[in-house]
Amino acid sequence: MQTDIGGLHLRHGAHGFNRLFMSFLQPRHLLILVLVPLLAACGVGSNLGNVSCPSVRVLTLAERLPLGDNKAARLTAVSMSCEKNRNSGALLAEVELFGTSSQGEISLPVFVASLASNGDIVQRSQHTITSTGGGFSVELPSFEYGNSQQGQTPNRVVVGFVLSEDQQSDNRAAWRKAMGLN
Repeated sequence: MQTDIGGLHLRHGAHGFNRLFMSFLQPRHLLILVLVPLLAACGVGSNLGNVSCPSVRVLTLAERLPLGDNKAARLTAVSMSCEKNRNSGALLAEVELFGTSSQGEISLPVFVASLASNGDIVQRSQHTITSTGGGFSVELPSFEYGNSQQGQTPNRVVVGFVLSEDQQSDNRAAWRKAMGLN
């Protein structure tokens, strides 16, 4: 059968589409069509799912670590990504800290804590990071900040330096002075 459209002579048959389709569908293609869904199902071995993170902040009075001789380390920012273990309900976070240090290579003690809405600590973890002076960026080990199956769903996470009583007092006095409260 032939059709004339605008001077073009087009030829088509009743089985033209079938021949085209069958040229793509060869035995090796059938095997691929069968195996692709099976292989896709194998890749779903992870029991982790994305979950929205609670807010994360650097704790104001723990953002500065005095190092003596007018030197200090400072936490300037924090970022966090979260996942939920579907089997256990554990809420997991990857926390990255950003900061500066006015001293050469030094070990800095930091903490990460998740807080309930009433301010109670749900989970806390402490780490030692190393700064080589200047700006730094450090990813902390995975942190379990709560558990949805146990009703522990904190609404915020805070990070800061682990400070002595004297260092906390110095930071508090500096903060009050900066706020004009002295």
